[in-house]
Amino acid sequence: QVERFVRGDTAVTVSHIADDAAPQLELQRQWTVGEAAGNDSTLQFGRLQHAAILPDDAIAVYDASFGSVRVFSATGAYRRSVGRKGAGPGEYDGVAGMVALKDGRLIVRDKSRLVTFDSGGRPFTVANVGPSPFGGPSLVKDVHDGVYLQVTTAMERMNDGVHIRTGYVRHSDGGMGSDTIRPPSLENDTPSATPFAPAVLHVWHPGGGYTSARNTEYRIAIPSSNGSPVRFERTAPAPVPLVEGERAEQEEFFDALHRRNPTSPRLVVPGTKPLIRRLFVDDGGRVWVQRHVVAEPTGAEPDTTKSPFERERVWAEPAVWDLVAPNGTLLGTLRIPPGTTVLAARGESVWGIARDADDVQYLARWRLIEGNRPY
Repeated sequence: QVERFVRGDTAVTVSHIADDAAPQLELQRQWTVGEAAGNDSTLQFGRLQHAAILPDDAIAVYDASFGSVRVFSATGAYRRSVGRKGAGPGEYDGVAGMVALKDGRLIVRDKSRLVTFDSGGRPFTVANVGPSPFGGPSLVKDVHDGVYLQVTTAMERMNDGVHIRTGYVRHSDGGMGSDTIRPPSLENDTPSATPFAPAVLHVWHPGGGYTSARNTEYRIAIPSSNGSPVRFERTAPAPVPLVEGERAEQEEFFDALHRRNPTSPRLVVPGTKPLIRRLFVDDGGRVWVQRHVVAEPTGAEPDTTKSPFERERVWAEPAVWDLVAPNGTLLGTLRIPPGTTVLAARGESVWGIARDADDVQYLARWRLIEGNRPY
């Protein structure tokens, strides 16, 4: 069911394990914060965007609605707020990314600066680093606590607007390095606004480079801190079909978009989806591969009194992820509950966003389990 071989300098793992034969992982809830916050603003959330795991398994989270970074202990208790919104020492003007180092320091990147806090949450240093590019984590680290800033490497004008290409540059106390780590260069990687179009996906990996894949092929390139790259492949399944109701809903949305801007091209919804939807890499270097799957009814009733931009989705894909170890081993398949967004993970612990019946966000920590056993 699994083949392993070396091709050039790359260790390749090919998995022929069927979906129903792969280990089935689950999220077991350990605690939540904000599910019943009442009037306590330290326990309320609006738009959680970034998270960083501290050495003692506490979690630092940034909420854009409140403009603040808060730290919660390993058991979910509120510990402190770190800094505040502003442009002075120990303040930040919008957070574009943050990382926690092994000595407990928390580094926050805002629109133009790096603000470092010590393990007690006190301001430590401030460095001007220039504007943060739009999109993608703007601050990352490697397994050795090397810190990297996202920078703009090129701007390309296309029919549907301007596409910004980015890379990462290492930052130290002496400033930024001169070498930029760019995403792998692949043919035909020009982005497209067409729904479910072929695309090249890439995300930073703590091995010191990018994890990447074409969304039409299940071949994941994984960098390694020892310099020997890894590739994980799964036997390619058939393209994922769009069921009739999902396709009709998509077409209605893009028809409305075209009516709003008649000069833009009418986007055609294809009959199938690519294999991979998204890549995510956790604190330990595991690669989370979200696969496109057949959409299911959400239970919502079609509301024709609202525009397609405002109405609740009637069809949606379940969130199905494969977990792949840094060495290319398939660890299992995980189906995440609706309304859940993973922000960070380390070992058996997963932190993320959950939502109540009114779509209000709260913070949650889960335990990753296989069957009834800890993962």
